[in-house]
Amino acid sequence: MTASATSPYVDRWRVHTPGTTNIGPSTGTRVLRQPRIGTEFTTLRIAPRPVAKGQQLTVSGVLRTYDSTKGYAVYPGQKVRYYFRPDGSTVTQEVGTSVSLANGGFSKEFTAQTSGYRWIRFVDADATHLATGHYPLGHVQVTG
Repeated sequence: MTASATSPYVDRWRVHTPGTTNIGPSTGTRVLRQPRIGTEFTTLRIAPRPVAKGQQLTVSGVLRTYDSTKGYAVYPGQKVRYYFRPDGSTVTQEVGTSVSLANGGFSKEFTAQTSGYRWIRFVDADATHLATGHYPLGHVQVTG
């Protein structure tokens, strides 16, 4: 069987083919949309860039979830995780968490110590939402 589909939800579909070990799939084959709802980050900001050693660095943004009647809407009360990998290292560490506010906004301050790469994730999704996976914020240069 070959099937093609164009959809904004390409990563959230599966094919259900009823049958048994001795009877192959029949005309009962159908495509089902996964019941999980997408999530995304928007208005991401990491500042200042570059940052002086010992100064505060703020990571902020908005977590949204898909609403079938309104499109994407803010997603309050959800844990956002922050990660950091220093230059020259292969180890990425979780360095903090925060919870999205009523407007979906979240932020976390860090004291800049060394240059490296920063990520955020929403991975604590419930049974009806998809996690965002790693969302790279990019490299932050620490001076001084």
